[in-house]
Amino acid sequence: MNYKNVPFPDNTDFLIKSCKSIAADFDKMFSPNAKEKLYLKDFYQQTDGSNKAYRNDLRSKFELNSLNKKYSGKEIKGVYVLANENMDGIVTPYYVGMSQTIIRRLRQHVFGTGHNQATLAYLMARTEYEQIEKSQYTRNRQDLQYFTNHRERFQNEIRNARFAIKEINDDYLLYMAEVFVACHFRSKWNSFETH
Repeated sequence: MNYKNVPFPDNTDFLIKSCKSIAADFDKMFSPNAKEKLYLKDFYQQTDGSNKAYRNDLRSKFELNSLNKKYSGKEIKGVYVLANENMDGIVTPYYVGMSQTIIRRLRQHVFGTGHNQATLAYLMARTEYEQIEKSQYTRNRQDLQYFTNHRERFQNEIRNARFAIKEINDDYLLYMAEVFVACHFRSKWNSFETH
């Protein structure tokens, strides 16, 4: 057991098999004949200069965390995937994330103003800045003015993403699934190097 008295999985083969099943579920959700296609812009909109989040519409599509009293009935725990979809309907997943509070996390991606909330928009801005400057950005994250000046452009791009969510309650599986699914899709914006 770990320090919180949570037992380790008895069978790590089961975890890997579960990760493969989760990746296959995401493949189905992004297939051309998927029953339902979810787009961030349908749930997180920007109109007349204000941000609107239709969280209840998103909540209605999932079983919500019932075991977690802090978020009971309000949140989704699991892995999410963001993807581009071209005019031919071909979907290219580009980011995999995991959270105990996916509804809140997706909102941060499209409306967050700080580098520690809008992490994907920050990464996209920093990468573009480094390409323009032809050098690696080495200063503090909060000092990247390029992110401040261009954040909304990147968030609009993210808002147009198609997304899928897979609810996962087991914490060991949750962490393994994020890495496994990112490798499965070879998602451009994932990196698991330590900071």
